[in-house]
Amino acid sequence: HLTVNDWLEKQVYHPEQQKHIILWNLLGSYAWHGRHHTAHITALKERMHW
Repeated sequence: HLTVNDWLEKQVYHPEQQKHIILWNLLGSYAWHGRHHTAHITALKERMHW
């Protein structure tokens, strides 16, 4: 269980970016990334009339 302070203070190392990222920022990035992929799938479905 993470506290609010954990989300705002704890960091993880992101090897692709080669830097430490605060958990809250990483969560936001993954949320955006998921929505981005969903938009691609939705657009493909519309284009293909699925």
